Amino acid sequence: MPIITQTMNYDILAGVIAVILICTKRFRWVGVAILIGAALGYLIGNGMIKFLVDRPRPFIENSNIILLIPAPTSSSFPSGHTIGAVAMAVALYMYNKKAGYVGFIFAAIIAYSRLYLYLHYPTDVIAGIVIGIICGYVGYRISELIRIRYKKEKVEEDIV
Repeated sequence: MPIITQTMNYDILAGVIAVILICTKRFRWVGVAILIGAALGYLIGNGMIKFLVDRPRPFIENSNIILLIPAPTSSSFPSGHTIGAVAMAVALYMYNKKAGYVGFIFAAIIAYSRLYLYLHYPTDVIAGIVIGIICGYVGYRISELIRIRYKKEKVEEDIV
């Protein structure tokens, strides 16, 4: 579980996958959607909500717990790891259902790892899922708007 949970630290995995996809012509817009969704999730979850709610983590409330990973210093609500993993899965799903299903399985494992390692309460993870769904979908919609505009400008260039 420590290895699994570390894969989503600071949304690095989502960023790496997004950059790799952006570098390919076929999957460029999937990468853009993942990048936007994960960035939105990070800004909203870690940048705003965690700061406003400032909920102590479960291992702080129960000092008898021995953590298997270094203790995070941020607050508990919502689960940023879950937000990033779900946002990535939703963006994938919007472009490719099969890849999205794999993403959802990965996101479920990440969410479970946060509970298993006693880093989050169930409500932190549920909030992370909801925020991740919203951010992943918004990332998809924004990437589609950009793609449509890009295509339209390219067609206009070809005409001129």
